[in-house]
Amino acid sequence: MKKIFYLMIAFTLTLSSCNDYLDVNSSNNYPHTSSIIPPALLANALSTTFITQAVTMNEYGNLMTNYWSGNTAYYTQPYSTEFTMNFTTSTRQGIWNGLYTGMANFNNMIVYPNDSGVYDNHVAIAKIMKSYYMEYIVALYGNAPYSKSFNVDIQHPSYDNDKAIYADLFNQLESAKAMLNGGGSVNASSVGAEDIVFNGDLTSWVKFANTIELKMCLRLSNVTDPTSIALREQYLALLSGAEFVDSDVKVNPGYNNSTESQYNPFSLYYSKIYDPNAGGATYGSYSARLACASSYVAKVLMANVNQPGGIVNTGGTAKDPRRGKMFIANSSGNIIGIDQGVSTMPTPSLVGSGLTGFTGLSAIDAFENAESKPGFLMTKAESLFLQAEAEYRSQQAINNFNGGVDLGFGDPHTLFDSAVSASFDFFVLPLTNYTPLPLSTTAATYLGTGSTGVGNKLGLGWAGTPDKLQVILTQKWLAVSGINGMEPFLDKLRTGFPNNPLSTNASQPNSPYRLLYPASEYSNNSANVPNVSLSQIFVKNQFTPFWLQ
Repeated sequence: MKKIFYLMIAFTLTLSSCNDYLDVNSSNNYPHTSSIIPPALLANALSTTFITQAVTMNEYGNLMTNYWSGNTAYYTQPYSTEFTMNFTTSTRQGIWNGLYTGMANFNNMIVYPNDSGVYDNHVAIAKIMKSYYMEYIVALYGNAPYSKSFNVDIQHPSYDNDKAIYADLFNQLESAKAMLNGGGSVNASSVGAEDIVFNGDLTSWVKFANTIELKMCLRLSNVTDPTSIALREQYLALLSGAEFVDSDVKVNPGYNNSTESQYNPFSLYYSKIYDPNAGGATYGSYSARLACASSYVAKVLMANVNQPGGIVNTGGTAKDPRRGKMFIANSSGNIIGIDQGVSTMPTPSLVGSGLTGFTGLSAIDAFENAESKPGFLMTKAESLFLQAEAEYRSQQAINNFNGGVDLGFGDPHTLFDSAVSASFDFFVLPLTNYTPLPLSTTAATYLGTGSTGVGNKLGLGWAGTPDKLQVILTQKWLAVSGINGMEPFLDKLRTGFPNNPLSTNASQPNSPYRLLYPASEYSNNSANVPNVSLSQIFVKNQFTPFWLQ
């Protein structure tokens, strides 16, 4: 893997209209960033790496949990690779390439000469973000270049053991928190507008680091290896009494509608379209009409699903009030989905305005207003679902999580209700050209046991679901998918929840436990990249990421 040490021009988000438009191969044709001071690099590192999360990763997760389908009324055989599971080394290689590109920039901030400690706060933020994204590499690939990966003098870095990487990521997060909690240099400069996430609020960065650590501990919830269990328990103990993300974690380098390079990347990808009346110009991605509701999620949202052992909510009375914000409802307020892998051609519900900020598919001014909305690294809802799961596991001593000792986060049921409520609040947020979910539409009614509530429904309601992990992770799927769809998919691999059906034409009996190493690695780092075959990613073996073994 040739090293990627280049700067993507300030606030520039280079996009193109293909599924893996972030397939950035290594290149020496870009200026090195090792001489750029950390404050000047931070905003770029944050904004460009976020593109990979918001689009390629998010899309993959949404497809693999049967949240999104492909619009066969518009496009022939959409997402056929994901639905058939005939993966290749080119499948989703934008995840690997995009994350490594971004992490190289964070690493340059970390290793920049800093003898006086003037950049300690910026270094701490870079450590948090590098760890945040490297964890996804481990989760999706297992062993990967790490200790030697970001050295410009090493053109072909060796692969580190994924378990060792994970242990170091915990160390990096602890180091960053110590620096931000007063352990950094007294000479450290303040962080300002270059922090396009928290605007220099270092306390919020500590909360974010705590939440990342909690997510990593939960990723290890089912491990059986004593070393991995000890690692999990070590850092769970440190999180006792910690504060976690308590508001949506937004990314916004100044998204605006001035030029395409300054648009919000998610909205650009999923709401911009081709307008035959605009002088024949293409002003958008085909993905605006490609991603749509799956028939499965449509049934869930419309209270018309009967999946024994999964979700059972029939009769149409307990519809999800968020449905018209997640997807574009028809004139009757219904969500229309398409079965994954089936060549039927209804007019489906496309990605909704609560996610894109864009209410239609024709008005250019409406679309451009949507491009100014922020992106989301993590939502408050996701943080609360993490806390709910962790607390339930600890109180029930599931796999001896935290030694069966109460973590002190609160009551799991209360945390669960708060998480769903935070999801409702997300769709109440005022955005330009977006009619938000009415304030009168509350999660309490939805979660209740009345005729319009799901409280007694299997998979959706607390009282109606004996296995509380199932209801926590199923509601997390509804709340987080579309925003950070990768997380529900990794939950599914880890726990079996959400236990949603595979596509109708899946060639495998289960989802892949990992992705194939990308073609770019076989081209540029062939001496070190392990040779993993298609059949091996669907069974647990030596190539399966350690957290799933």
